This record gives sequence, structure tokens and C-alpha cells, in this order.
Amino acid sequence: MVGSDLTRRNVLRATVGGALVAAAVSGGATGQQLVRGGDLIARWPFTSGFADAVGSIDGKAAYGDPTVGRYDGRRGVRFDGDDGIQIGSGEDNPEMSFVESGVSPTTVSGWVYFDRAEGGRPNNDPANHHILRNDAEYTLLATPDTEEDGTVEFIFGINDLGGGESYSTVDHADDELYASVGRWHHFAFVVEPEKSIRFHLDGEERFVDDDMDGYSPRNTNYWSNQTIGSWYGTGNPDWYDLLVGKLSDLRIYDVGLSAAEIERIYSNGSGEDGDGSGDGDDGDGSGGGDDGDGSGGGDDGGEDADGDGGESGGSGSAEPTAVFEYEPSEPAVETQIAFNAADSTAESGEIVSYEWEFGNGETGTGETVTNTYADPGGYNVRLTVTDDRDESASVVKTVPVAEGQSTIEVPGFGVSSGLAALGGGGYLLKRHGEADDGSVESTDT
Repeated sequence: MVGSDLTRRNVLRATVGGALVAAAVSGGATGQQLVRGGDLIARWPFTSGFADAVGSIDGKAAYGDPTVGRYDGRRGVRFDGDDGIQIGSGEDNPEMSFVESGVSPTTVSGWVYFDRAEGGRPNNDPANHHILRNDAEYTLLATPDTEEDGTVEFIFGINDLGGGESYSTVDHADDELYASVGRWHHFAFVVEPEKSIRFHLDGEERFVDDDMDGYSPRNTNYWSNQTIGSWYGTGNPDWYDLLVGKLSDLRIYDVGLSAAEIERIYSNGSGEDGDGSGDGDDGDGSGGGDDGDGSGGGDDGGEDADGDGGESGGSGSAEPTAVFEYEPSEPAVETQIAFNAADSTAESGEIVSYEWEFGNGETGTGETVTNTYADPGGYNVRLTVTDDRDESASVVKTVPVAEGQSTIEVPGFGVSSGLAALGGGGYLLKRHGEADDGSVESTDT
């Protein structure tokens, strides 16, 4: 059997003697879990493409050439003012309709770097920067401050096309939503239709409106495009308002994150990580946006010779560490063995790929995988991890496979391996999201 990856939503359950057995394998090392990862609607890490790492809302370049790379110490996607990513149209992705009346709070968060105050291809004067838009329902954008150079104002607006009540933060806020250009900022909007809206900038709560009355019924008009970084999803007229800058780790949660949770995402996503490779992870501060001097946000460094924003910060010296465990500890032939590399670490960055060789000619990818062996014997299983600095490390363990049955070690239970394959034991396993070509798009650490 080819080593297979299990998504974090795959749960194998079985009843043994009337008891439900469910053994959870962590999606990351202790202290490196994604904040409320189970409540994500979508996450676009933009590490190697436009794929949604937790769902199916993948993006595509509707026009232009939005470019994935590392910019001012953070991996993300660059928009030059003539680019746009489309993630849906019309009735696509109903989970993106989160401003309907009566729905629960939603959080939109991410990192953004505005190259300048004005966006591209103006529909207005001056042009806006669109970040996330569901045309007939809501818009998240930034507009230039007409009174102060080098400053933009974040705006969240709810549209009433097709009914509802329109709302815009620009009508209710003073200067709480202003941010500087030329550096990374972390933003988060927590929206509960007809009730409230909160805005956090760089981990700090800046604006609250507990009388927010906006909502919009889901509009499925054919032209209702869902886009990132652009005003519209198709065509290429001169009057689009487009982002001029970069986006990183854009997330949508189907819960309202607390102030503490948002601060955690920001704090651990802006800490020093040695090489400034930060990817917005929420655990131990290893996913920075730092420019190498511990200042956070990559204010000044990181621009390469032509201004394109190359790598920044120090080179870092620590190699990653490859570690894995497997269950059952004494497997037998035809037993499904669960391999877990969650305790692997990358001190100076983040692990972006896990490659497995199972010693029987089969291979696998991902933080958690499964494999079975047809014959008894000792199999040398090799795990190779690679971090975001292209540094790699490997570890080899010999897995003894016996004939007959074996025991899965679940606290309080002894479960035979014959049951474990699909009928007797359960695992809740997490893995990294992967692109169609097998490359890792994001991590759950």
C-alpha cells in the first residue's frame, strides 16, 4: 500500500467492547498549534501558490501575474497594481457569505504590506487597495489618507445590493483604522452581522462598534465575484482598484477571535526568527515577519537592489530536526501504521515539507502519513524534513513488523492491530495542506 496522507478532518472510529477509541495525534509540536485552526473557513498562506490550505477555496490569477516569493522578511504574494486573484464567482463558495443576517461572528485576518498609499488602476481618485471582496456582500480595502502622505485607512464595508443594510467603517471611525505604508502590518476584523464589528491592528484593538447594523443577504448574481487583491474577477478595464503591495497568511475564521487570540497571532508572527522567513504561525514565535534585527514587521530592510523585496535578515545557522513516532509500537503485517512527525522542529524558521521513505519501496509526504507492510521484517523508515531556508535533516528508524496481531497503545485501551487497520482504533491526524503537484502549501504549526 502506498503511504497515504490523512487530512485533519479524517477521523477513523471504532467501538471496542462498547467503548469509542479515538487517539489524537497533534498537528504540531507543543506550543505551535495554529490559533483556532479547527475553526478556519479558509487560509491562503501564499507560500508556493494560491491554494486554500484548509478548504477548497483555491485562487487563480484572473489577470496579471501576482507573484509568490519572500518580501521584506515574509513569504507572501506580490501585487503590482495590475494583478488580481479570483477565488469564486456567483454561487461558488457559500461559506464566503458571512455577513448574512443571524449568522455567527466571522474573523478575517492577515498580513499586508502597502508599497504606496495609492492602489492601482483607479476607479476613484485616488485609487484604493482591495484586499478581500465578495462583490454583492462585503469589501475589505484600504484607501489613501488625503491629509497625510504615506498613510492608508482600512475600510470594511457591507453592501446592500439585493437587500440588507449597508455599513462602512469609514462612516463610524475617526483615525483608528489608519496604518503606514512601507512595512508589514497584521490586521483582523471581527464581524457579527447586525450586531458589532471590531478592528485590530498589529495585535492592538483599535476600533469597536457595538451598534453595527449592516448585513447583506447572500447574492448569487453571476457577476458577484470573490477576489483577493482586486475589485473584480474578470476582464481588465482601466478602472479597477487593485492592491499595490503584498499579502501573507490571509485567513477567514467562522468564529469571532478574542483580543488575546488575535494578539497571539500577531506577537508570534512578528518575532525574530533568525532569517526573517516568517509565515504568520501562532505558536512559539518562530514565524516572524522580522527583518533580522528583532524590530518586527520588516520596516526598513529586505528590499533587494531593484526594490522587489528580496530576503532579509540574518542567515540563521540552526538546521531543522527530524523526529517521528509511529503507532502501533509493535505492528504486524497488513496493519495500518500511523507515522507522526509533529515533534520535528525548525529553530530558525518553519518546516515546509515532510518526505517519507518506508523501506518497502513506498513513499509519502506530509506531517502525518500511514503505511502498511505485506511481509514481516525490519524496515528502515526515513523521514526528511525541509525548512523555509531550504535546510534539510533526516532521521531513520527501524520498524519491526511481525506476523499475526499487534497492540495499539492508546491510554487505557489495548486494541489489536487487526482492529486497528480500519475497524478497531481511531486516529485524528493532521497534515499540511498540499498543492496539486504535491508541494506543501502551508503548515498547521
